[in-house]
Amino acid sequence: MNVCDSWFFALDERRVGTGPESWLIHVTAVREIGDYYWIQLEEADNPTRSVVLRVTDDATADQVLATLMMIDSEHVADFVPVSHAA
Repeated sequence: MNVCDSWFFALDERRVGTGPESWLIHVTAVREIGDYYWIQLEEADNPTRSVVLRVTDDATADQVLATLMMIDSEHVADFVPVSHAA
């Protein structure tokens, strides 16, 4: 299994948040470009709500999930950077 596949299996079908505001991740693409992994996600129940993450190679799936819980999905940038916090 390559790193892109690992990101897919680590994030696909994971739940972000808890309660009625939570949402299920559907991973639509993972690409390695240069020093980053670009991960495109959409809300499983509402595919019009999507985001592209720019993830460093030292970030973890838990950090990605924590970042997703902090962003406002109604006002998200073109992409969201996720990196390992020292």
